[in-house]
Amino acid sequence: YFKITMEAPTAWRRLLYKDLATRTLCGRTIDLGGSYQSGYYEIFHGEKNITAVNMDEAYTSDVSFDIEKKFPVENEKYDTVLCINTLEHVYGHNHVVSESFRILQTKGVLYCAVPFLMYVHPCPKDYWRYTKDALEKIMTDAGFVSVYTRTIGSGPFLVCHQMLYPFFFFPIVRNVTFCIAQCLDFCLSKTGSYCEKYPLGYVVEAHKK
Repeated sequence: YFKITMEAPTAWRRLLYKDLATRTLCGRTIDLGGSYQSGYYEIFHGEKNITAVNMDEAYTSDVSFDIEKKFPVENEKYDTVLCINTLEHVYGHNHVVSESFRILQTKGVLYCAVPFLMYVHPCPKDYWRYTKDALEKIMTDAGFVSVYTRTIGSGPFLVCHQMLYPFFFFPIVRNVTFCIAQCLDFCLSKTGSYCEKYPLGYVVEAHKK
């Protein structure tokens, strides 16, 4: 995490990776829209038996297929499905979640991370922003149970930092303004529940019965 901080990524990526560092992978894992360039594989605890899926040849992956179509994967093959910073770029998100459910073994888990208050970032398209209620409804409609949603970053100052990040050209400016934003939001949180209304994004942990 110290290394990530020194590289001055966005507030969303900093806090997301901090959350992922508390997660444990089990058994065979498939990462939808993933890449070995992502930087988060080594952050997870547990086994690292990961199959990365990506259509873009610019990213280093194991398999290439369109996740908006039926996955060329047999039923119940994987123990874990990752969908990190991917679902907002997929128009047919219900299909992706349903297919994730299909290829998961019983007691398998889906980890899904999506930004909420974020500038437009096409890759190659940028379609959606999901609320906590929407994410939980999408997961339960697909058949998942025990759906846990965690807010990643909250507060208007962190959101402002995220939105202005492209204009903070130097790493030291990005790091200092990030720390200032966190401090201001911490102070603001003591005055009421305003910060909860400004989430950077969410991580969903959804279990297959």
